Amino acid sequence: MKKSGNGEALRCTENLTAIVRGEIPFDRVRGIDARIVDRPAETAAQDLEQEVIWNIETYEPRIDADSTTVEAVIDDDGSFSIDIQVSDTADDEEE
Repeated sequence: MKKSGNGEALRCTENLTAIVRGEIPFDRVRGIDARIVDRPAETAAQDLEQEVIWNIETYEPRIDADSTTVEAVIDDDGSFSIDIQVSDTADDEEE
């Protein structure tokens, strides 16, 4: 978690994707499944994208999950990153 701004919807989404499933006591399904790391790259990318969308749908209602685009980028050395494009529904309601 960051030092400040953790109540913002986009920051909460960022925090959700940094949590490993099982890391939060009494909420063992929140976060990304760590077993994804051991899967083949193509399967891991699809599973990671689904995990991110599920976490956003379940735990961050301020983000429109239907318009969320998730792309898992897996490098040749096995490291990966997540590119997430989201629509903040709280901003849409204010306009």
